[in-house]
Amino acid sequence: MQRPHPPICIGGSDERRTLRTAARFARHWNFVGGTPGEFARKRDVLYAHCRGVGWDLPEIVLSSHVRLGPGGDPGPVADTVAALGEHGLDLAIVVLPPPHNPGVLAPLAEPSPNCAEPAKPTVLQTAAISVLTCCYVSGY
Repeated sequence: MQRPHPPICIGGSDERRTLRTAARFARHWNFVGGTPGEFARKRDVLYAHCRGVGWDLPEIVLSSHVRLGPGGDPGPVADTVAALGEHGLDLAIVVLPPPHNPGVLAPLAEPSPNCAEPAKPTVLQTAAISVLTCCYVSGY
């Protein structure tokens, strides 16, 4: 077991309780969804709480859920991830609607047409963001 404890991830957006708790105990904060502007504002509140407890800001990982629409079009996901990336997002958690088909994420791994040769990074690499696929059994 890691000492003093394993890394903790705290998700939520309440500015007084959740973000303060994340600043004190977490090494990873998950924004449960919203606009890039909301993400940036909550991130700033989190950073203020981190400074209040003596944290070095880059030590906390920032993630967000991003929902893939029922049509499976990856364009809006890529746009949202890129916009969140401009505000410091480290990890995008892509939520797939039922029926769950991780194959719909393949276009997100394709080279971005907006990047110059010879190295064409993917949309997600362009934003310097990792992606985690999340499938909910409940299907909400």
